[in-house]
Amino acid sequence: ERVGGIGDVFDVRAMIVENDREVLRARIEPRLRAMIDAGALGEAAALMARGLPADRPILRALGVAELAAVLAGGVTLDAAVATAGIKTRQYQKRQMTWARSQAAVWQRVRDAADAAAILRS
Repeated sequence: ERVGGIGDVFDVRAMIVENDREVLRARIEPRLRAMIDAGALGEAAALMARGLPADRPILRALGVAELAAVLAGGVTLDAAVATAGIKTRQYQKRQMTWARSQAAVWQRVRDAADAAAILRS
């Protein structure tokens, strides 16, 4: 049994929100577009200007390489969004696979409202 950690300070409940896969997939491109509208391209430019070593974890974040390619003139913004969308869907699939392997540890809930109701009880 694990001793110490955040569970000693707070009432911790582990939950996985299992949204419908197609609902999640439908959210990806609009979310990417919203991030770009909110300044993600500028953030990527500032990040690239720092000249970080290629092995830095931040440079492996979803969408960073794609936006860097736009800034370098290698691809269009639409192509970058398409590629970032594919990589995000692949990441989503890996997360869902991992979540299924945690069935004995994590409580499954249908959506955020379901999780909130459980936490209030």
